[in-house]
Amino acid sequence: MVGIGNALIRPLLFAFAATNGGREDYANAPGESPLLSSSSLLTASSVIDEGGSVVIMATTAAATTTDEVSDAIRRLRSMGMERKESHRHSSLRRASVLVPLFVRDNDKGDEHDDNIHVLLTQRPSSMKSHGGEVCLPGGKMDEFVDMGDDIRTALRETHEEVGLHPSHVEILGRMKSLESKHSLCVTPFVGWIRPSMMAEPSRLSINTSEVECAFAVPLKYFADPANVVHEERVKWRGDEFAMRTYHYYDLNEGGGDEGGGNERRKFVIWGLTAYIVRHVAKLAYGGGGGGGGGDGG
Repeated sequence: MVGIGNALIRPLLFAFAATNGGREDYANAPGESPLLSSSSLLTASSVIDEGGSVVIMATTAAATTTDEVSDAIRRLRSMGMERKESHRHSSLRRASVLVPLFVRDNDKGDEHDDNIHVLLTQRPSSMKSHGGEVCLPGGKMDEFVDMGDDIRTALRETHEEVGLHPSHVEILGRMKSLESKHSLCVTPFVGWIRPSMMAEPSRLSINTSEVECAFAVPLKYFADPANVVHEERVKWRGDEFAMRTYHYYDLNEGGGDEGGGNERRKFVIWGLTAYIVRHVAKLAYGGGGGGGGGDGG
């Protein structure tokens, strides 16, 4: 994945490799993903039509029940889908990430279960490049498969990494594209996932070559300044960015770990991942954030 700023702000991590099987499945008409059981399928909302284009279909997010969640979704939709990028981005290679949001099935009495969660992943610690770091699903555009479509890139990479089929995601909005220190134009998309398969992230089908585990964090966590453990201001391409670091403690929910486990573990969320998710949280809960440009506060 992609980072912004100087050497201290290390890049988010993109999983670049795509298997032929993943490409073929993504290019075909949507149906039940071979990576998901029939009991965990979600209602289709954002799908790939026969011509290969992403179609934003009728809402699944409207099925939510609480006023707070409905208001958050309405604010996130206000981002719209138009491109938000500088003219200088036109010459850069493109990449996309997905910010997957959902509400858990409220069957455990967890105080966060009625809140929006964001799905994050952690890279395997054995990886030579930024092993063990937390990131959003996403990667570089494959021109042959994605045909210049940024949404396709985000959905394809998410499918390859955590088994979430494009037909299970409703795209709520497109954030402002960012230029990384590695000269990539990175576009974040906010996506809504129905909760039926998301009671536990371990129910996803993790690609263990790219992802060690998937875990969920309440989106509100990133809207609370008290949860910031470190902050640094970085100037980049005429904008000033506040880069924040968060420490989140959660149960080990299995993910790609053999045998799962229930011990608590610390996830360090920082760099562009923290930057993007915080902007989503600010917008969702009425604190501004817009499309994710320079952050003055």
